[in-house]
Amino acid sequence: MRRARAVQHGAGLAITMAVVGCATIIGATDDYESIAISFCKCEDLSTAWPGEDCVSHIDGRLSSATENVRAAWIDAFEKNACDLCDNTAGRAQCKSSEPICAATGGSCGSTDVCCKVPGKTVYCSAANVCVAETDNCTPPFQPCDDATPICCGQTGFQGGCVEQTAGDYICLETCAPDDAANCAGCCGFFSSSAGSDLQSQNYCVAGDACAFVCDPVHDPCVAPAVCHPAIGREGDTYFGVDACLQECDPDTKDTCAKGSCCVRFHDEGANEDVGRCLDDTQACLQRCDVKNALGTPANCTTNRVCEAVKLAPSPTGTFSIFQCVAP
Repeated sequence: MRRARAVQHGAGLAITMAVVGCATIIGATDDYESIAISFCKCEDLSTAWPGEDCVSHIDGRLSSATENVRAAWIDAFEKNACDLCDNTAGRAQCKSSEPICAATGGSCGSTDVCCKVPGKTVYCSAANVCVAETDNCTPPFQPCDDATPICCGQTGFQGGCVEQTAGDYICLETCAPDDAANCAGCCGFFSSSAGSDLQSQNYCVAGDACAFVCDPVHDPCVAPAVCHPAIGREGDTYFGVDACLQECDPDTKDTCAKGSCCVRFHDEGANEDVGRCLDDTQACLQRCDVKNALGTPANCTTNRVCEAVKLAPSPTGTFSIFQCVAP
C-alpha cells in the first residue's frame, strides 16, 4: 500500500474524498486485514505480540476497537506512511499507538510495541510484559536499602538490590544490547565478580560510563580502540567488563598516553599475547610482564609473584591478564 495521492479529476472527486475520509482511501472500512498485511510485510514481527501473529493481532485489535480509536490509528497509519518499510520513525508511531500497542502489563516481544505513557519510561521487561518505570527509582550501581529497595527495572523483574560487600548493597538492572530502552545510559557486558551475586550478562551502566563500555556486536568501539575484557570497579567491587581500550605494544616503553600503562593480556583462543592501555592507577601498579622478565616478577613488590589470571569469558573472547598476586 502506498500513500494516497490526490489526482485532479474534477470538483466532484475532491468533495467525495473530503467526505469519505482516510479509511476509504486506503480500503474498505471493514477491510482491516489488508491494512494488517500491508503493515506486517516489512520486518519480522512474528514475536512482537507473543501468542499472536502480526496480521491476526492488528486485524483483531482494529476490529474490536471503538470507532474513534480505530479511526485515529488508521488516520495515523496514512499520515505516517506506516506501510513504507524504510520509514522507521513512522512505523514506530504506529506500533506504539492504540489499539495495536501493548498496554502496561500486556505481553510484548520488544519495547517498540508498548503503548507510550506520558512522563514515564516504558519498556518490554525480561518477563515479556510492558512496564512503566517507577518514579524516582534508583539507577544501576547506586546504593540501595535492602529492606525497602526501589531499583530501576525492579517492576519489570530485571532490576534488584544486590549485596556487593558485607552489608553494602547496590542496584543492578539487566538489559538486552539490542533493546536497551530500560537503561538510562547504555547496556554493557559484565562478567562475574568474586564475592557478589553478579553473573556474566548485560547490565545497564550510567551515561558517563557509556564512552568506554562496549559490546562487540551491538556497540563496537571507534578505531583505533578495540572492545576488550578489562577489570572494572564500582566502590569496592571488582568485576569484568568489556571496555574500549587502545592497543599497545607491551614490549615497548611509553606506547600509551601519559597517566596510563600498557598491560599484557594473553588471548586464550589465539594463544598469543596482546597489549592494551589501562588508565586505572591501581591496575597499573599491579601490572607485570612475565615474558620480558623471563619468569622473574620484575615489576612486583616483595611477597608478590607475576601470574596470568584468567578473566571471565565475554563476547570478545577469553583472556588472561598478567598481574602481581599473592603466592
